[in-house]
Amino acid sequence: KKLDVSSCNLAPSSISVIIAAIVKNVNLRQVSLNLSDNPIDDSNINLLLGAFTSSRVLETLDLSRIKLGEKGILQLFDTIIRNVTSLKTLIIQDFFGSISGHISGALVGHSLADMILQIPSIKKLDISTTKHSMFTSPPAHVFLPFLQRM
Repeated sequence: KKLDVSSCNLAPSSISVIIAAIVKNVNLRQVSLNLSDNPIDDSNINLLLGAFTSSRVLETLDLSRIKLGEKGILQLFDTIIRNVTSLKTLIIQDFFGSISGHISGALVGHSLADMILQIPSIKKLDISTTKHSMFTSPPAHVFLPFLQRM
C-alpha cells in the first residue's frame, strides 16, 4: 500500500491527520508514505510529532526536501525511532539543506546517525542530494559525521 502526497503543498495539520489515520489503522500493513516537498519546517513540526504514535504499519517513509532546522530534525527523528518500529526504508533526499555551520552540522550528523541506528528494522537509507540542493554550509559538514557513525 502506498500513499504519495509529495508536492501537494498540504498544510501541516492535514499531514498530521494523514499520519495519524495511517498509523492508527489496525487493518493496514507495509505502508509506504511519501511526504516529500511539503511545507514542513521547525515552526510547525510539533503538529506532526503527535501524529506518530506507536505503530508497526509504516515500512517506508519519504521526508525528502522538507525544510527542518537542527532542532526540528532531531525532534522528528527522536519521535520516529520511538514510535515507528517497523520502518525498513527511510528516504531523506536533500534533507540537510537548512543545517548551518560546521559545528552544528557535525553534531546533527552524528546525532541523526545515532538515532537511525536505533531503528532495528531499517534496511535502506537514501540520503542522496540533487544538483538543486541548497546547503547553507558545505554538505560535508553533515554527511561526513553522519557517515562516520553509520
